[in-house]
Amino acid sequence: MSDYVATTSFADLPLSEELRKGIAERGYTTPTPVQAAVFEPIFAGRDVICRSKTGTGKTAAFGIPLLERIPAGTRRASALVLCNTRELALQVAQEIEALGKHKDLRVAAIYGGAGMGAQTDALTEGAEIIVGTPGRVYDHIRRGNLKLDATRIAVLDEADEMLSAGFYEEVTRILDRLPPDRQTLLFSATVPPDIEQLAQKYLRDPEVILLSGDVFTVEHIHNVLYHLVDQYPKPRNLLYLIEREDPESAIIFCNLRTDTELVANVLNRNGLDAEMLNGDLPQKERERVMAKVKRGEVRFMVATDIAARGIDISDLSHVLNYSLPEDPAVYLHRVGRTGRIGKKGTAISLVSGAELNTLSVLEKKYGIRFEVRSLPTPEEARRLWTEKHMRELREAMQSGVAFEAFIPLAQDLMAREDGRVLTA
Repeated sequence: MSDYVATTSFADLPLSEELRKGIAERGYTTPTPVQAAVFEPIFAGRDVICRSKTGTGKTAAFGIPLLERIPAGTRRASALVLCNTRELALQVAQEIEALGKHKDLRVAAIYGGAGMGAQTDALTEGAEIIVGTPGRVYDHIRRGNLKLDATRIAVLDEADEMLSAGFYEEVTRILDRLPPDRQTLLFSATVPPDIEQLAQKYLRDPEVILLSGDVFTVEHIHNVLYHLVDQYPKPRNLLYLIEREDPESAIIFCNLRTDTELVANVLNRNGLDAEMLNGDLPQKERERVMAKVKRGEVRFMVATDIAARGIDISDLSHVLNYSLPEDPAVYLHRVGRTGRIGKKGTAISLVSGAELNTLSVLEKKYGIRFEVRSLPTPEEARRLWTEKHMRELREAMQSGVAFEAFIPLAQDLMAREDGRVLTA
C-alpha cells in the first residue's frame, strides 16, 4: 500500500464552511497520511510529536486544525509557528493564508534578512498567526513588538533542522515566554536526543505519531549509487553521471561552499543551466536565484544543506549528492526534496571510498537500498551527448523551426578543408 493513501476525506472532518472553501480552492480533496493522522489530536487540543518525512503535506497538517482552533478577528497572536529558514517561513505563511483566506484571520511572516519596519507594522496592526524564524521572532519579543500572552498554539516545524542550525537557545527562550497552558506541536523528520530533551521539557503528555522511523520506507524515491572513478576529476564524474541520467531538474548537494561554486561553474561551462546557493551569496543575489526557482527556470540548483533549507522546488525529479553528508540523517532531508506528495523521485549519490561508512549506516540503520550503476566511459558519454542533441535537433525540425536560412552556411563550411572541425 502506498504511503499516500488515506482512509478519510476532508469532507469527513468537522470543518467550517470557510475553511472547506479554502481547502477546495487549494485543490485538496483527500488528506495525506500525516494530515489524517494528526487532525484529531490537534483539533482536540493535545500536544503532538509527529515524525514525518519532508514533502508529506505537514504545513496543511497543522495549518488546517490550527485555523479551526484559534479565534478569528482578535488581531492578537493566537498561534506561533517557528521555522528554520526565511524561505520556509514565507512558504508556511503563504500556505496558511491561502487555506484560511475566507476566515477573518491575519498571518504575519517575520524573519531575518528583511527590514524590521514592515514586520513591526504588521505586528502593530495585529495578526492571529505569527510565522517566523527563531532569531527574528525573539528579536521582536525583546523589543516589545510581539506579545505572546494570548498564544494558544505553538508549532515547531522541521524541528531537527531548526536545532541543528543552532537555534536551540532562541527556541527555548521563546517557549519560556508562552502561556503554560498552550498547545505545542512538534514536527520533525528525525527525533535525535536534543529533540527528545526539548519535548520532555516543553510538551505535556504528547500524542506521538510516527510516520517515518528508523527504516526509511519511501517506495516512491529510487536511491541510486555511483562509485567515483578516480582517474577522472570529480566534476567530470558528475558530468558523466548527468549525461547518463539526464535529469529534468535537480538539486545538487555539496558539503563545502567552495564545491558549490566549482560545480556550478563546471555545469555552466558545459552548457548545463545551473545556479548556486551558499552562505557567502549576497542577499540580493540569493533573491535573484530564488525568483528564478519560483518561476521554474532553474534546472540545476547547486547548494549546501544550510543554504537549501526551506527551498521548495515543485516537481523536482532528482536529488544529486555530489558528496554524501557526514551525518547520515541529513541524507533523509536531502532526498525528501524529491518524490513529494506521492510523486516518483530519484536520489543519486557519487560515493568515494572515504564515504563508505556513511553509506553503510544508511543501508543498515535506515534500510535504504541502493541500486549501483556504472559511470559511462568518456566515449559513452560523448555518444550519449551526441544522441541527445541529435534528438533535440530532429524534434526542433519537426516542430517547424526554420533551419533553411542556415543551409548555405552549412554547405560553405563542409566545402572547406577544415569544415569538419569548424562544424564540430
